[in-house]
Amino acid sequence: MNAPRASGRGAVHGLAWTSGGYAIQAGAQFAVLALLARFLTPVEFGLASAALVVIGLARIITDSLVGPAITQKAGLTDAHVRTAFALSVWFGVAGMVALWSAAELTARVFQIDGLAPVLRGLAPILVIDALSTVGIALLQRDLAFRRLAKVESIAYLLGYALTGCVLAVLGAGVWALVAAQMAYATVRTVEVLVVRSHPRGLRPDRTEALEVLRYGGGHALGKGFNQAALQGDYFVVGRWLGVGALGVYGRAYQLAVKPAMLLGQALDKVLFPVMASLQADRERLAETYRRTISLAASVSAPAAVVGVVLGPEAIAVVLGPGWSEAVVPFQVLVAGLVARTAYKPSDSLVRASGRVYRRAWRQAVYAALVVVGALLGTRWGLPAVAAFVMLAIVVNALLMAGLSLDIVGMRWSTWARAHGRGLGLAGLVALVVVPVADLLRTTGLGPGAVLLGALTVTAAVVGLAAALAPRRVLGPDVLWVLARVGRGPAVQPPRPPGRGAIVAVIGADGSGKSTLTTNLADDLAGPLGQVASVQRVYLGSGDGPAAWYRRPMKVVRDRLQPPDTRKTVPHDGPRPSHPLHVTLRTAWALALAAEKVGKTRRADRARRRGVVVVCDRYPQTQCPGGNDGPLLVDWLGRRAGVRRALARWEHAAYGRATRVLPDLVLTLDVPVAIAMQRRPGLDRSYLHRRVELVRGLAWPCPTVVLDAAAPPDEVRHLAVAAVAGVVGDTPTVVSVRET
Repeated sequence: MNAPRASGRGAVHGLAWTSGGYAIQAGAQFAVLALLARFLTPVEFGLASAALVVIGLARIITDSLVGPAITQKAGLTDAHVRTAFALSVWFGVAGMVALWSAAELTARVFQIDGLAPVLRGLAPILVIDALSTVGIALLQRDLAFRRLAKVESIAYLLGYALTGCVLAVLGAGVWALVAAQMAYATVRTVEVLVVRSHPRGLRPDRTEALEVLRYGGGHALGKGFNQAALQGDYFVVGRWLGVGALGVYGRAYQLAVKPAMLLGQALDKVLFPVMASLQADRERLAETYRRTISLAASVSAPAAVVGVVLGPEAIAVVLGPGWSEAVVPFQVLVAGLVARTAYKPSDSLVRASGRVYRRAWRQAVYAALVVVGALLGTRWGLPAVAAFVMLAIVVNALLMAGLSLDIVGMRWSTWARAHGRGLGLAGLVALVVVPVADLLRTTGLGPGAVLLGALTVTAAVVGLAAALAPRRVLGPDVLWVLARVGRGPAVQPPRPPGRGAIVAVIGADGSGKSTLTTNLADDLAGPLGQVASVQRVYLGSGDGPAAWYRRPMKVVRDRLQPPDTRKTVPHDGPRPSHPLHVTLRTAWALALAAEKVGKTRRADRARRRGVVVVCDRYPQTQCPGGNDGPLLVDWLGRRAGVRRALARWEHAAYGRATRVLPDLVLTLDVPVAIAMQRRPGLDRSYLHRRVELVRGLAWPCPTVVLDAAAPPDEVRHLAVAAVAGVVGDTPTVVSVRET
């Protein structure tokens, strides 16, 4: 189970998707926080914050001991994955039981009345999270950042935001926040289990468990100290200044770290798996690290300036007029954004390189500085606590940077220069936002108008400067990133138009079509060179990638009828007529038809852009009832009714899909005897019908018939030659065997 090797463009696209997901969450969180702050009191927020401190520490066991090891491990096997899932579940159960039992003791330590029932209400979240830990780790390992971004955004909107806002308006108090956290965890876990399948079990293997825990133990140790640092100030404020002060400090902290969360967590989710795949390539690792800290500074430094200058307006708009005590702590904390985001790339690099125990003692120093500093700050109030915490963040960023520079062999001067462009951009932002904000305040406008006006003018002026002198204002590293997400000057010359093509690979079961399409993209890279890029599209109904709306149906189908039993017996005779079976079959057929229409249209658009699209299977209407044809054909003969209407819609959808003609069809003709050898569990009569159906298909486009019984290398060579002929200036058709 090898991790895909990261590319610059893939990493940037992953960062774009992850940042976009966090941007959606950040915008939604500001709106949700603004609503909740008007229905909940600081004491209720303080109760929830104190409970989440304990939950965060408990999650170290259920998450950090297992998940990062799965993402980082080079020689990952199914046994490792199965063992990791078992460990995660049992750790989650143990954490839930321990938290439930120790709720009263924890409340006495915090000296916060009403904390124990809140802790018990949140205890099951440890088991819910444990069920998705391995799936999330595998998605990160697969560099599937687009899927992760969708999962997180949907879970927050449908889980936390919807549940929390409704219950807060109904007067549920602190239990609105508890239910919101539970709903978020539940929705995310269900999504992960649907989009990323993996081996599961509840009996860990001893050898694999030791390998997972060897890395996970060091990571969890560092994570524990890191969580102590992140939650230590919350504990000190709640214990010595009271739950009301904790509510104020917690809201100020949450608002201040939103830009860091948006960029820092996005960087971490992308960089950790990317750097893990590059851990043996020190030169590329160093360049990735340098570019990342430059990008982080270019975003966080201007954001820090804006936050400090417009802090009073931001608090008034988001939290309301009753939260003025949060202004100064917010401004102090937001001033440390550069150090907070600079720490994230260093942390990702250290973990990806396996230096988890060297990381752990640095996090211990960080935690000690936060707790001791917060204790000292309680003598002067919340602003002093925030100042000491910011100082601890700066020290931690320097400690982790020193370790990272040692790993990649980089000098401190190079690290400092990487921050230079961001600090210069922050100076430009300060020159604009300070006078504009002062001017707007003198006019007597409200906080919302001042905030909106200052942000608009600042964005316009800085945007104009960046458009006139992009390299001087943004710098080469930001331009490099923008070029790879299609928002800057193209790095590679555009490919010649008209060189794209759609290549359909069809064949009966056991003909090797999935194997051929999987290998064809790599095989075509040499012959086609820069003429065209290649992508693979799965157009079948089996185990290949499916549209999001068909994935839950696949899970249900695989449970009711496992894949290895579907084609082992003949399918003659009437279909089952039970209403539930008819409903499921109809939903499956309509979803599959819609998916084929969408995928063929996207393939056509890619062809127009010069991409060679290799399709595993292709829709057709010549042989309905199977072989990628319509499934509800037996309802077309009905005189009227809902079933006939649904069947006609499905048939029309397949007609729209087949109007996107392939440029080349590769037909793999396999003898039944060979197919039986490759798929021994299939029914012989079923295979015979499939082979004859494939041979009877007539395509109104160039067709190449390949002998699937030939050696695989020969089949691949001839397939590449046929595609190269179609993509080239003089299309040719290669035929190995005519039928």
